[in-house]
Amino acid sequence: MLELNENEIEGTPEENWENSHLEIKINGKRKKSTELGDYLTITVGIRAEYKTRCIKSFEAMNDSLDLSFDACFVSSKFKDDESYKDETEIFTDGKMHELYFFDGPDRADLKECCHEQIYLCLNPFPVKNQE
Repeated sequence: MLELNENEIEGTPEENWENSHLEIKINGKRKKSTELGDYLTITVGIRAEYKTRCIKSFEAMNDSLDLSFDACFVSSKFKDDESYKDETEIFTDGKMHELYFFDGPDRADLKECCHEQIYLCLNPFPVKNQE
């Protein structure tokens, strides 16, 4: 949350934190296949309300984010595999998933996964009064 409020210069980070909201819902299923071995699929919903600055007037403003995505965590042994090296998505269970690798034996870094998706979907040009 502190990073979402980083463009707000009024008040302390703690004050901006109190006026912000972050909700993350994660549903996951552990699965196994002959190609991937053990893997984890997750469906994530994220809602956030935070303080930022208007890019036109530099006035303080509230902004929000509402996103959902599917991700798949596979063994870290695939990181160096040529067929996965430059991939960011994987097709499994009948749909596309964002591709992530386990961080150690069976350890999915959900924090980093959500952090990355938030910043990919964050409004880079917030405007207070859109006309």
